[in-house]
Amino acid sequence: MKQKSWFGAGSGFLASVTLAGSVCARPPAPVARAEALFQAGRQLMREGRYAEACPRLAESQRLDPAPGTQLNLADCWEHAGLTASAKREFEEAAKIAESTGETERATIARGRAKQLENKLTKLTLSVPPPARVPGLVLLRNSAVVAEPDWGQPQPVDPGSFVIEARAPGRRSYRSQFSLTGEASTHVLSIPVLIPSTDTAAPPSTRRADWLQGSGIGLLGLGAASITLGTVFGVRAVNLYHRSRDEGCDAQNLCPAGALQARESAVHSGNTSTVSFVVGGVLLAGGAGLYVWGYRERRAAYSRVNAQILPLPGGAFAAVGSRF
Repeated sequence: MKQKSWFGAGSGFLASVTLAGSVCARPPAPVARAEALFQAGRQLMREGRYAEACPRLAESQRLDPAPGTQLNLADCWEHAGLTASAKREFEEAAKIAESTGETERATIARGRAKQLENKLTKLTLSVPPPARVPGLVLLRNSAVVAEPDWGQPQPVDPGSFVIEARAPGRRSYRSQFSLTGEASTHVLSIPVLIPSTDTAAPPSTRRADWLQGSGIGLLGLGAASITLGTVFGVRAVNLYHRSRDEGCDAQNLCPAGALQARESAVHSGNTSTVSFVVGGVLLAGGAGLYVWGYRERRAAYSRVNAQILPLPGGAFAAVGSRF
């Protein structure tokens, strides 16, 4: 019989969960792996290694969902400092327990969830009316934030965040920051996104346009020079073979009729070599100017502001950028 227990590490109580049904044969591979992960996670919790234990319990729950695993996972998240995840798991465990008539477990899970209320870190994405442009989309760590949640304090796990704001025809806004501590609420105000058709380009952008335009021009000249070198190279080879057929030897000793062909071959060969050298220089210079302009353009549209604000229960370190 498969059995999972929840020893609330440091929580002051013990709960045991027995899964009904006897195992008469070898369990399926996912179930066996889930059990192994569960046992490994529980051992790591006993050792206080919550950062290693929680991912194992989460994977065990994914492979073989079980009430005992979920409660252990919630307890692990709490001890790891991920209070929002812990509260969410406790509340979900309570709902499942209530639906199956396990009132004692539901009461325990809801009690643990309530204890976390005063420990939560919360983040508010404030969107003033002028910033609510048509088609505005907010993303938190690449996940879309539903519009009803704008302006509402949302429980989050302490850690790093990337907030993005996008809208059709507007330049995107991006802010990177970290939240630490407990029982704190932080507010990030989304600015009005600048229209992408804004003609007031900064001087560095105009310089970038000139650099990239010049780079493209030099690339074109370089390509033309390489093409010219190829043409003269082919002509030199043809003339050389012609002069040899007409009697020239390897020491450039030629009869009168073949001398002109050999001289033309040498001249075409020299022209081809010079064209290739010039073409290579132009291509390298053009590529360099184009990359220089690209970097200038990125610098023009990437304005970074960094600040660290001391707040009760932790710090709010933020880096904001516009693109």
